[in-house]
Amino acid sequence: MGDAKGNTALVSGTILPIDVWSNNGVKYFIEFNGLCQPIRKGGHILIRFISMMAKMETHCLVGEEDWHAIDNHIKGKIVTDIRESYHKTISVCARKKASIFTQISKYRQLYKKNDKLEKKKEKLKDQVQENNFLFKTLIGQFSQVLSAVRQEKSSPELLNYT
Repeated sequence: MGDAKGNTALVSGTILPIDVWSNNGVKYFIEFNGLCQPIRKGGHILIRFISMMAKMETHCLVGEEDWHAIDNHIKGKIVTDIRESYHKTISVCARKKASIFTQISKYRQLYKKNDKLEKKKEKLKDQVQENNFLFKTLIGQFSQVLSAVRQEKSSPELLNYT
């Protein structure tokens, strides 16, 4: 929970709907799952608060105890309002979901590129090792020829040494 100044604090124990009603500027954070449903402690607080509000006739003016006794026009308006609210919530969730899938797609592409680069790196590493081996062989042959020249034992056969 947090206050109007942005200070936050964790609260343990039960938070009653009356605590939310008389909160004196305290904000309660509510997390939502992928289906935009309230979850964890904040979700539980929200659900209990809304159910408390629905039970108070002064705040929820549907005074009938029997749904069948309510005028069809009012029923239609209630259902329409719920559907509109639901569709707005779903469209927000769908946009968030699309954004998440876009990010996942980008990360997959980066992973594939990284994998290709790693394979190229391994090939280059193998080539460098092979070139080092050939270079060492050439140095060895050159040093033999050089030592033969220094000892004045040079002959064309030394150049054919493999």
